[in-house]
Amino acid sequence: MSPRAASPPSSSGAVAPSGPDILAPSLGATDMTTPGAVLPDELTQDVLVLDEPLPAVEDLTRILEETIAAAEVAELESDASGRAVDALLGLALAKLAS
Repeated sequence: MSPRAASPPSSSGAVAPSGPDILAPSLGATDMTTPGAVLPDELTQDVLVLDEPLPAVEDLTRILEETIAAAEVAELESDASGRAVDALLGLALAKLAS
């Protein structure tokens, strides 16, 4: 990665942020979803970790069936339903609801 060039100094001599850094002051929080992340010790006081259990296959099957019923579409064949549930494995319930 090549170094970013900073903006020219202002009249006060301070260097204005450029590139992605220009947005940093306006970002109050960032969320990240990742399985099994390990934080460095330096970040443990600055990061809130929410460990949410993932839904079981039975939960995903129920959600899929409820979604199909609510959409009033034809039911999926067993093979297609199984592939859909497999594709959803690993997603948190909050991500499934959005």
